[in-house]
Amino acid sequence: MFDFIPVHLYTDVFNYLVLLLICGAYIGLQKNGPILGSPQKIFSSVFLMLTISIYMGLRQNSAYFGDTVNYAAKFHLIQSNLTLRQAELGKEWIFEGLMVFFAKYSNLQMFFLSCAIIYMSTLWLAMYRFFGNRCYIPFLVAMSMFTFWAYGVNGIRNGMAASITMLALSFRPRYIVMACLSVIALGIHQSLMLTLAAAALAWKITNPKIYLAGWLGMIVISSVGGDAAANFLLSTGIIEDERLGGYLTNTEYSHQFSSLGFRWDFLMYSAMPVAVGYYFIFKRNYTDTIYIWLFNIYLTVNAFWILVINAQFSNRFAQISWFIMPLVLIYPFIKYDLGNKQARLTANAIIVFYFFTFYSTILFTWI
Repeated sequence: MFDFIPVHLYTDVFNYLVLLLICGAYIGLQKNGPILGSPQKIFSSVFLMLTISIYMGLRQNSAYFGDTVNYAAKFHLIQSNLTLRQAELGKEWIFEGLMVFFAKYSNLQMFFLSCAIIYMSTLWLAMYRFFGNRCYIPFLVAMSMFTFWAYGVNGIRNGMAASITMLALSFRPRYIVMACLSVIALGIHQSLMLTLAAAALAWKITNPKIYLAGWLGMIVISSVGGDAAANFLLSTGIIEDERLGGYLTNTEYSHQFSSLGFRWDFLMYSAMPVAVGYYFIFKRNYTDTIYIWLFNIYLTVNAFWILVINAQFSNRFAQISWFIMPLVLIYPFIKYDLGNKQARLTANAIIVFYFFTFYSTILFTWI
């Protein structure tokens, strides 16, 4: 355990490390284009994945890391056999089974470490499958996203399931592997059902104009309708999960949020991959089937979040689309032939993509 790092600085250490890595990648791309892909960069990405997994997994059990303390409390209850049966019979049976296993045969620290390794390694493998020896920059972009750290130490189940879902998407069109990984993801966190349903829809209906029109339409509906959209969803019975319904209606902790209502700042953040996709698909006529599929999935799931954006815990829904964001953002910069400007444009892009994270995690603490 990294006890020598004060718990109140633990997250800051990660944020500043990512800042240094982003700056290093920017300089490297400006000076040396081949940094996009080489055996050395694959080794660097694996080393980075293992290092962050250990750092994240061996954190202290502290309220500074959000739901870490709640997971720890449940873990200790299972160890004392107070809730063993409930844990084994839960809906998210794979995650709960993992917790039961470590409660019986190991300890809390190894449980958190295993969760971090699953979260990081499946994300890395997904990036490697999508980009091969050019996976370092995409993996770094994924790490630099606004919610990356939070879903490794706070929304642990969601983070693990999201990484496994991304890995499942990388296996298109190997249906059996995709199905198996999807089952595993749902056994960890059922919220990923929305993403998988969007993937199935985007597989059948491929026209990105339809999805873009729907995404824009949701902005109009949500900005005008406000809470009515969330209430309508609940009234239809589409959202039957009690916990998800609570995210839409609960106001008990509203004093803990700096801004409620329609979040234009988060909407602008969510619009980045839409702008990138619009440019490459509609302006540059980029016809990569995988990219258009990912773009359509993102638009579908993000549109759902926009519909309920006024809800207090809408960030839980936002993450269901945001975890795909780095893939949609960086994919065309790595895959599309941009000629001699490829490295320089990619360098500029990753700085722009990182700005929101820099503002919210570093710059905001300076002002």
